[in-house]
Amino acid sequence: MKKVLVIFDCFGVLCNKICSEYLKEKVSGEMYSKIYEEIIDPAEVGHLSRKEVFRRLGKALGIPAETVNADLDALAAPHSDLYPIIEKIREFADVALLSNAYEGHAERIIEQFELAPLFDRIFLSWQHDMAKPDLNFYSYCVKAFDKEYDEVYMVDDTDKNLEKLHEIGIKAIKYVDSDSVKTALAKYF
Repeated sequence: MKKVLVIFDCFGVLCNKICSEYLKEKVSGEMYSKIYEEIIDPAEVGHLSRKEVFRRLGKALGIPAETVNADLDALAAPHSDLYPIIEKIREFADVALLSNAYEGHAERIIEQFELAPLFDRIFLSWQHDMAKPDLNFYSYCVKAFDKEYDEVYMVDDTDKNLEKLHEIGIKAIKYVDSDSVKTALAKYF
């Protein structure tokens, strides 16, 4: 039997894209890009604490940091139809979570939706000073299992996170819905 690793993104796959959806409701265009460049991107590689993220977001949006925190928590919605598919995948593969996330963001989702048991390993960008689409982040995840895999898959909803995976031998699965994952891995079901 083949040795397989399937890696899943969190935001946009396991749940909705909380932060980007929130910011798109509040700001647009240049301001959206500036917030990502100056706050979210540095936070995702561990350069800003959770508290600092909310302080800066609050300042940029003109609302209290506590409101930003509460608003983001309230937006979380699971893609729970995918979870039984991941449980099935665990029967034939190792399964990892690899997510761009600032401190505490993915952890809250993992806890709220009880996702930890679905994964053998969890890799969060803020803990590793790397973020997708940096190929080193994917490679780090695969190497951490200390196994030779016949096939490695990455499930993500963002094209830029999937574009160059073939360069390091990872097969991309574009997440559209739970059926897109099941279809891409149909030979194992």
